Amino acid sequence: MSGVGELHEIHSWDEVPRGLRDGAVLIEIDGALAGDAARGLIRLAALDVPVVGSLAGAGDATLLATALTCAYTTATAALTVDCSSARTVLELGLPWMLLQRGATSLLFAPQPLTAARLAGAGLVEQDGDARAAAERLADDPGAALLVRSLRAAARSSAAQAAAYDRELLELL
Repeated sequence: MSGVGELHEIHSWDEVPRGLRDGAVLIEIDGALAGDAARGLIRLAALDVPVVGSLAGAGDATLLATALTCAYTTATAALTVDCSSARTVLELGLPWMLLQRGATSLLFAPQPLTAARLAGAGLVEQDGDARAAAERLADDPGAALLVRSLRAAARSSAAQAAAYDRELLELL
């Protein structure tokens, strides 16, 4: 890395910081992470920096929620995600997250979901290099601005989002 931004690695849901203004976050999950996933995902989604996920193994709906929360997510071909627990799906807010991406059919598809199925829905890239992506984004000062723009656009009209983007352009 050239040192523009720090790469913050997450090894437990309890390690997700409350706020970052630069760099990028890398979260690698092989099946599951220790800690409170629901709280960790809320913190992850609120960060003003790109979040990159690397998913592997077999796990529950938390893996799908992570893929939906990250700016970029890779998955091994062996990844399987079981979303058959309605309780877990609801606790994580997955129905709303999937509705935003037009991917609600994943909740009703045969379980477990495969990496190929998630890649087909545009939620993961199979066998991508998450660490290289996170390092690249940490070094790109514009990446955090894009995250802020996307967050603002999600809760704004088109005109409000365009005005905010013009403000962000002044920061480049």
